[in-house]
Amino acid sequence: MNDSIQTRLSALGWRQSLLQQLSLDELEQLRPARVVAVRRDLRLVDAGEGVHPAHLSGHFHELGAEDQPTVGDWVLLSAQDAVIVRLLDRHSLLSRNTPGSEGQLQLLAANVDTCLLVSALNSEFNPRRLERYLAIVQQAGCAAVLVLTKRDLCDDPERFIEQTRELRGLDAVLTLDGLQDNAREVLAPWLTPGDTLVLLGSSGVGKSTLLNNLQQNQEQATNATRADEKGRHTTTDRALFPLAGGALLVDLPGLRELGLPPALDGVAAQFADVEALADGCRFRDCQHQGEPGCAVAAAVERGELSAGRLLSYHKLLAEARQRGNSVAAVQARRARDKLIARLVREVKTLKPRKG
Repeated sequence: MNDSIQTRLSALGWRQSLLQQLSLDELEQLRPARVVAVRRDLRLVDAGEGVHPAHLSGHFHELGAEDQPTVGDWVLLSAQDAVIVRLLDRHSLLSRNTPGSEGQLQLLAANVDTCLLVSALNSEFNPRRLERYLAIVQQAGCAAVLVLTKRDLCDDPERFIEQTRELRGLDAVLTLDGLQDNAREVLAPWLTPGDTLVLLGSSGVGKSTLLNNLQQNQEQATNATRADEKGRHTTTDRALFPLAGGALLVDLPGLRELGLPPALDGVAAQFADVEALADGCRFRDCQHQGEPGCAVAAAVERGELSAGRLLSYHKLLAEARQRGNSVAAVQARRARDKLIARLVREVKTLKPRKG
């Protein structure tokens, strides 16, 4: 790979660690590209020469959802045509459980460095929802910054900020007037050239306004906030945008439901304070639900831990365990189906013996 190609790819977030994944044959015969959008079975990719569509090679159709290229992924394209033949290893992966399903993952974005969790300074703000978002972000291996929007409509932002004190894994909590402030100045410490960020939040919290602010010259339509303060986000596709200054940003549609993927590590990281308290429980298998000598319950009684946070811990832990079991069952069924299909093919190829 020559210096000119590496320079163009660097503008898309290419790193030297990715180059180490390629064999000499792949360097000579294939082209690295980044997935910038997903449209059903079609991927839009950029190999440093502009965005164009690419199709998946046949072997991807035999793989599970977690092994499919998503926005932010680095892939290798065939030299002659726009076919994705290989998915490179990721350093982070954001996913959720598909609403209304069991064990089916939806990939949101890959190779993200920082998640901008967007919430509004109004009745939409919900610490319990933020715990869920943070568990997913921490499971993915990304940094997290909480951006509280619509500051111009809030008389007392501090009362919202105070409710974030119990949350774990936040690099910073920022307030923003998306129409008046310069978002690039506010978020400058995280807009490092070549780094990838993602906007993550519910519908109507000001994500499109923030995106417009960051892009400045590229407008994206937004709808007015409704009377119930639940606006409708206009983003319908997951897409990767370059920002002035060299950072890249993934915009996601507003997520009305965010089912946990298998995220036990993320839940443990988000509720490290609860698990640290649990070390003081009388019984090693204490469930923190009324057992004698429960240090967690005692902390709630002393006001050191909110009852709402403990309830959220129980809920997310149970959900993460259930998702893990469901995914394991799906993977086992897929492996069994592949084995049966292979055996059927082998039987069909057997020639009958001559009598």
